[in-house]
Amino acid sequence: MQTASGTDQFVQIREELGSEKYAEISSDDRRTVLGLLDRMEASVQRTGGVDSMPEQQKVDLFNNQEKVNAILTQAAEDSRMVCRREQTTGSHRKTTVCLTAGERRRIRESTQDQLRTMPRQHVDRGGF
Repeated sequence: MQTASGTDQFVQIREELGSEKYAEISSDDRRTVLGLLDRMEASVQRTGGVDSMPEQQKVDLFNNQEKVNAILTQAAEDSRMVCRREQTTGSHRKTTVCLTAGERRRIRESTQDQLRTMPRQHVDRGGF
């Protein structure tokens, strides 16, 4: 983040956290991002800008920024709306189903978990 627009970027990110752009961010990740933003903003304000920061403080700021970027990138990807034409079971008609990438992933994982935990039934096939 650049010092001149750093405060503006902190404000913008906080506003976007409540928008559809990051609809799939978890409450834990939201708290983490807000905490990191608070730390970063305090650090920039305390020193008057990145240019006047000691090297270790710059490294800490960079590392915090990378954590924020990683969390927000994943949340934005999970919040992306994906629409598909799907055929309804028992019908030849197709309907458009729109879900976020995160919702699709959770459905897929839930289905896989259910298949894994289903009791396996042994079928006796007459001595085979």
